[in-house]
Amino acid sequence: MSGFQTGSPIFFFVFYLWQQREMRRTKPGEYTQHRMSSTVTFWSAGVGFFLGFAFGVGCALAVMYSIYMGGYRAALRDARLPEPPKRYVEAQKKLDSDLAKKG
Repeated sequence: MSGFQTGSPIFFFVFYLWQQREMRRTKPGEYTQHRMSSTVTFWSAGVGFFLGFAFGVGCALAVMYSIYMGGYRAALRDARLPEPPKRYVEAQKKLDSDLAKKG
């Protein structure tokens, strides 16, 4: 049921198929004024497809970047405290021990 919501891509695809079926039903030359040319149909579908991916991927990248920068700022803030938090000290010890094993 969720796939056929009004704004979903599946709804537009089903509507497009229905529209194409209806256009094939008319006789050639009869009531052709209301038809949309295939060029317009493909351009609009292409622009919608591009904008959907561009905004979708762009927004996802913006969210991931803001999460990354928030964690980076928190780490810098914790590093400048007079007495670092317990978790920071434990992570630093683990990093030092890993570096000692490798080197």
